[in-house]
Amino acid sequence: MTFDERDHGEPAEVIDVSSMVDVVFILLAFFVMTATLRTFEHGLAMSSSGPVTGLAAQDLPQQVPIELRAVDAGVAITIGQAALAPNDFAAVTDTLTLLDLPDSTVVLRSDPKLTIEQVSQAIEAVLASPMKKLSLARLGERAEREEG
Repeated sequence: MTFDERDHGEPAEVIDVSSMVDVVFILLAFFVMTATLRTFEHGLAMSSSGPVTGLAAQDLPQQVPIELRAVDAGVAITIGQAALAPNDFAAVTDTLTLLDLPDSTVVLRSDPKLTIEQVSQAIEAVLASPMKKLSLARLGERAEREEG
């Protein structure tokens, strides 16, 4: 480093911060990779191998929504965001058994175009699972309440 005087009054050397930027990016990468991220899905707390273990009560959904819609093939069934095959009420029981959340309420929203027999098949499928809390609602009821 030289300390000679310049005519312009500028310092003789400029501090190189490129190594400082490298250190900052290394620290950032370290903290991003070691951070524990909460990736629990509150819609359905399940994995492909069964119920997710090690969850706190607030991580589990309070409600499991099931929607029944009238389609040409019969009844379209949706649990959370997972669409099941039409008229596959056994899959409803299997999915709820896999979830195994007896403290959660199953909210069964049905299309008014469905028959009582179709809705009762869904109710029986829910009651055949470990989940015993069931609430019935008309499909689209929540949207009507918010508008009114």
